[in-house]
Amino acid sequence: DFMNSQRFDSAYRTERFQAASLGFENGNSMLLVLPEENVTVEDLLKEDMDEILHLSADHGDGFTYGEVNLSLPKFEISSSLDLIPIMKNMGVTDLFELEDADFTKLLGEKSREDYPVYVDKVQQASKAAIDENGCSVASFTKVELRSGSAMPTEKFVINCDHPFLFIISNYDGIPVFAGVVNQMGE
Repeated sequence: DFMNSQRFDSAYRTERFQAASLGFENGNSMLLVLPEENVTVEDLLKEDMDEILHLSADHGDGFTYGEVNLSLPKFEISSSLDLIPIMKNMGVTDLFELEDADFTKLLGEKSREDYPVYVDKVQQASKAAIDENGCSVASFTKVELRSGSAMPTEKFVINCDHPFLFIISNYDGIPVFAGVVNQMGE
């Protein structure tokens, strides 16, 4: 099920992709990035992410104001991620070992002797849904302890009928959710 709109808005075009920035009432925005037919989403992720993240953060600098014909599927996407390997790669390791974890500032001085604890699980789950009513995003992180413009001059047609990338940013332009839609809904 696709949502279609014709609007005057900000869009961006290169030889490799087109992008449109859609604003939401709460000040957040969503950047849609649609690769050209000869480019895959994987190609964009490898070669164009600096430019795409810059577009996501700059609130329209570099965009062209024009007529945007947008066709976007309604979609819902969710993910779950174990953050322990990422944290360990960043050098955070003591939390995950019983003999090294120190939660005395949180649990009191005697806690290390009386009931030693360590972090057993750090999981982040996120979900985003896009439909004609807008965008809803939810995310949580679970930590388990274990004892022991000008007038329009350009026209853009952005038909998201093949895999595309999206980035949802807060009002400061900081990405809060990103994903790839690989399969279009029926």
